[in-house]
Amino acid sequence: MEDHIKTSVKEGRIVFWEEIARDGAQSKTILTGKKRAYFANKNASLFNGEAHKHLIFASGFPTAGKNEFNAIKTLAEQVDTCYLATHGRPTRNDMDTSIEAIKAAKYPRLSFLIPSTQEKAKTIMKCDLEEAFQTGIDLVKYTKDKQPDFPLDIAIVDSPGADTSRLAEFLNEASENGVSISKLCDSRGLFYPNELSRFYKDLASKLTSKVDLGVHFHNDLSMALWNSILMLQQGIRMVSTSWLGLAERSGLVSSEQILFVLFHETNLLNERLGISNPENLISGDFNLKMIVGLAKEIAEELNIPIKTIDPIIGSGLNSISTGLPFTNPKQFQPFDPKEVLGVEQDVVVTHMASKKVISHVAKQLGFEFNYDELSRILDIIKSMPYDSRNPVFKNSELSIIFNSIKNKKVGESF
Repeated sequence: MEDHIKTSVKEGRIVFWEEIARDGAQSKTILTGKKRAYFANKNASLFNGEAHKHLIFASGFPTAGKNEFNAIKTLAEQVDTCYLATHGRPTRNDMDTSIEAIKAAKYPRLSFLIPSTQEKAKTIMKCDLEEAFQTGIDLVKYTKDKQPDFPLDIAIVDSPGADTSRLAEFLNEASENGVSISKLCDSRGLFYPNELSRFYKDLASKLTSKVDLGVHFHNDLSMALWNSILMLQQGIRMVSTSWLGLAERSGLVSSEQILFVLFHETNLLNERLGISNPENLISGDFNLKMIVGLAKEIAEELNIPIKTIDPIIGSGLNSISTGLPFTNPKQFQPFDPKEVLGVEQDVVVTHMASKKVISHVAKQLGFEFNYDELSRILDIIKSMPYDSRNPVFKNSELSIIFNSIKNKKVGESF
């Protein structure tokens, strides 16, 4: 069975390891098996039938409990559009359980974690690092012997503290025994870009050609997107992401952000970000206009509010409340949200409004005003929020004000 993901990585195509269901659960969220299947298929649809070359949907942690196991089984039975990966601890029981949970998937994957520092080995596996690495190699052999057709990946926990020489030896041996992708995990979000660059160059110089790397960066210091792009510059082609950035603590790279960065004007990636051969990143077309809707669906399902200021998906996108942006919106935005993402313009009345903004909204509500009337309305609009502490006027509130002006009966409440 061909490992399409490894082929993509080898050929320079981008692969996303989507964590909304698995690491996202560390954000105190939960998706049922049916919802995981729905969002996995919806996520896959962004890639126009080529998702099996570009998307790994992290299905969950099968040994977390019976309900989690069953949710993963449901996911495996209902998704045939992309790879589904289980995750486990470095034990035979976890691998056996993972195989059973994911076996119905069209594109199954297995993965387990391995600590890369002495401290983490003692914490996670109650042994020293050498024993942990040997356990990892033995588990690779066991798993590949039991299920040779399922691609097997490993997650290298706490990479920033690893000794690159010893880690390289482990990765070389693991790949020799059948590991597909080895993910370097910045489990605590420690890496700063220059530190990461030095670490990666030192490690890469000691790896054989059989080793293919991916990255998994937590966002505790707001470096996850920066570090992911840095690794893409270095030729890494598998990155972990999560919709809305949801994952343990401060989360991971937001899927919607990195998807936009990579697929909006992809032909300029080398010039802008130093990502070479951008034309090879994806097999076909990418449905960029679907990402805002998908992010909002996930937010609604998980009851996670999207902030006004969230990049790419926030309600502030293509929302105008002041005069100059209303007059010439393109001069006040980095791209046209409607053209690029399909997000319609929303004109909102606040205490920062101008007569042009008020006139526009008034016409939408069926009102026409002359200059003097607009001036009177503007006085009301600019004063009321300072008493109510609510800067945004609802249409119902505006209609009352507009009717009062038309009837020349401005109430004392204004």
